[in-house]
Amino acid sequence: MKRSTRRVIKNYALTLSIAISIAMLLRIFIIETFLIRSTSMKPTLVSGDTIFVLKWPFLFKNPILNRGDIIIYSNSDSLNAYSASIKRIIGMPGDFVAIKNGSVILNGKQLAERQTLTSPYTTEFIPNGPQYQIRKAPPLLEDFGPAQVPEGNVFCSGDWRSQLNGENRITAGFIPSHSIIGRALWIWGSIQPKFRRIQ
Repeated sequence: MKRSTRRVIKNYALTLSIAISIAMLLRIFIIETFLIRSTSMKPTLVSGDTIFVLKWPFLFKNPILNRGDIIIYSNSDSLNAYSASIKRIIGMPGDFVAIKNGSVILNGKQLAERQTLTSPYTTEFIPNGPQYQIRKAPPLLEDFGPAQVPEGNVFCSGDWRSQLNGENRITAGFIPSHSIIGRALWIWGSIQPKFRRIQ
């Protein structure tokens, strides 16, 4: 094999190695895709959606979190996005939260809602935050609280507040901040094709 040919092969191998290394670093530390496998965030996210998850802020001790953020979190010591769950942040440390008849009560006040006759969903409004649709039709999930969000935790809920096939799934509770893997950014692929920001 000629020296020039070996040099070309070596350069291609080096370029490929660098590209793979950069892609792996981006996936581990910066941004990663996450496949939705549950209905707890419907109608915002449905089973089959693939989303981009921003990870790097959560490598630090005190990441900035906001009410209304959709987060990916791990239920184990291993921060693995393939075995994680997804919910929406409703309450911050120190807040008093409750869910009654599918509606959120935050610090003694029910979050504003708007129902339209043409939609099966209700729009819920976070104070100084986003608005989003929730499913709130009988049979509803069991009520929660009131309870105060402990330090180092956030209170999260799914957007689907109805029972599914008669099953009262656990869809709300306290999540330790250290178990958060990342924040959902965009829907990248879907069984209903779209590419858009989630918030």
